[in-house]
Amino acid sequence: MIKELNIFFIYAPKCKHCKEMELVVESVIAKLNMTCNIKKLLYNNKTAIQIAIKYGINNLPGLVIGNTGEIFCGNDYDEKRITKAIQEALIVWKQKQKKV
Repeated sequence: MIKELNIFFIYAPKCKHCKEMELVVESVIAKLNMTCNIKKLLYNNKTAIQIAIKYGINNLPGLVIGNTGEIFCGNDYDEKRITKAIQEALIVWKQKQKKV
Protein backbone atom coordinates (compact mmCIF):
# COMPACT_ATOMS: atom_id res chain seq x y z
CA MET A 1 0.00 0.00 0.00
CA ILE A 2 1.35 3.42 -0.99
CA LYS A 3 1.37 5.73 2.04
CA GLU A 4 1.93 8.99 0.21
CA LEU A 5 1.21 10.60 -3.12
CA ASN A 6 4.22 10.16 -5.41
CA ILE A 7 5.58 13.07 -7.39
CA PHE A 8 8.44 12.52 -9.82
CA PHE A 9 10.59 15.55 -10.59
CA ILE A 10 13.18 15.17 -13.34
CA TYR A 11 15.78 17.92 -13.36
CA ALA A 12 19.24 19.09 -14.32
CA PRO A 13 21.29 20.79 -11.57
CA LYS A 14 22.10 23.97 -13.52
CA CYS A 15 18.71 24.36 -15.24
CA LYS A 16 16.98 27.66 -14.42
CA HIS A 17 13.51 26.28 -15.19
CA CYS A 18 14.18 23.23 -13.01
CA LYS A 19 14.99 25.44 -10.03
CA GLU A 20 11.89 27.58 -10.62
CA MET A 21 9.57 24.57 -10.95
CA GLU A 22 11.05 22.99 -7.84
CA LEU A 23 10.21 26.13 -5.84
CA VAL A 24 6.66 26.13 -7.20
CA VAL A 25 6.11 22.47 -6.33
CA GLU A 26 7.49 22.88 -2.82
CA SER A 27 5.35 25.98 -2.30
CA VAL A 28 2.19 24.21 -3.48
CA ILE A 29 2.81 21.24 -1.17
CA ALA A 30 3.41 23.57 1.78
CA LYS A 31 0.24 25.58 1.04
CA LEU A 32 -1.83 22.40 0.75
CA ASN A 33 -0.29 21.17 4.02
CA MET A 34 0.17 17.67 2.70
CA THR A 35 2.74 14.94 2.72
CA CYS A 36 4.15 13.81 -0.60
CA ASN A 37 6.91 11.54 -1.67
CA ILE A 38 8.82 13.82 -4.03
CA LYS A 39 11.33 11.78 -5.96
CA LYS A 40 13.91 14.14 -7.43
CA LEU A 41 15.62 12.36 -10.28
CA LEU A 42 18.67 13.64 -12.11
CA TYR A 43 17.85 13.71 -15.83
CA ASN A 44 20.37 11.02 -16.76
CA ASN A 45 19.28 8.60 -14.01
CA LYS A 46 17.90 5.28 -15.34
CA THR A 47 14.56 5.74 -13.53
CA ALA A 48 14.25 9.31 -14.84
CA ILE A 49 14.83 8.11 -18.39
CA GLN A 50 12.19 5.37 -18.01
CA ILE A 51 9.64 7.85 -16.63
CA ALA A 52 10.44 10.37 -19.37
CA ILE A 53 9.89 7.72 -22.05
CA LYS A 54 6.68 6.43 -20.44
CA TYR A 55 5.11 9.89 -20.14
CA GLY A 56 6.61 11.52 -23.23
CA ILE A 57 8.64 14.10 -21.34
CA ASN A 58 11.00 15.66 -23.84
CA ASN A 59 12.35 18.73 -22.04
CA LEU A 60 13.41 19.70 -18.58
CA PRO A 61 12.18 20.04 -16.01
CA GLY A 62 9.77 17.13 -16.04
CA LEU A 63 7.09 16.62 -13.41
CA VAL A 64 4.75 13.65 -13.14
CA ILE A 65 2.11 13.83 -10.43
CA GLY A 66 0.76 10.70 -8.80
CA ASN A 67 -1.69 8.22 -10.18
CA THR A 68 -3.28 10.70 -12.56
CA GLY A 69 -0.04 10.97 -14.51
CA GLU A 70 -0.52 14.72 -14.96
CA ILE A 71 2.58 15.94 -16.74
CA PHE A 72 4.38 19.27 -16.80
CA CYS A 73 7.60 19.85 -18.68
CA GLY A 74 9.81 22.63 -19.93
CA ASN A 75 8.80 26.05 -18.68
CA ASP A 76 5.24 24.89 -17.88
CA TYR A 77 5.24 25.54 -14.16
CA ASP A 78 2.16 27.66 -13.58
CA GLU A 79 1.39 27.47 -9.85
CA LYS A 80 -2.39 27.34 -10.29
CA ARG A 81 -2.18 24.42 -12.75
CA ILE A 82 0.27 22.51 -10.59
CA THR A 83 -1.88 23.12 -7.49
CA LYS A 84 -4.96 21.83 -9.29
CA ALA A 85 -3.09 18.79 -10.62
CA ILE A 86 -1.73 17.88 -7.17
CA GLN A 87 -5.18 18.31 -5.59
CA GLU A 88 -6.79 16.08 -8.22
CA ALA A 89 -4.07 13.45 -7.86
CA LEU A 90 -4.52 13.51 -4.10
CA ILE A 91 -8.26 12.86 -4.47
CA VAL A 92 -7.63 9.91 -6.81
CA TRP A 93 -4.93 8.58 -4.49
CA LYS A 94 -7.21 8.81 -1.42
CA GLN A 95 -10.01 7.02 -3.27
CA LYS A 96 -7.64 4.19 -4.19
CA GLN A 97 -6.44 3.95 -0.58
CA LYS A 98 -10.03 3.46 0.61
CA LYS A 99 -10.43 0.49 -1.73
CA VAL A 100 -7.31 -1.23 -0.42
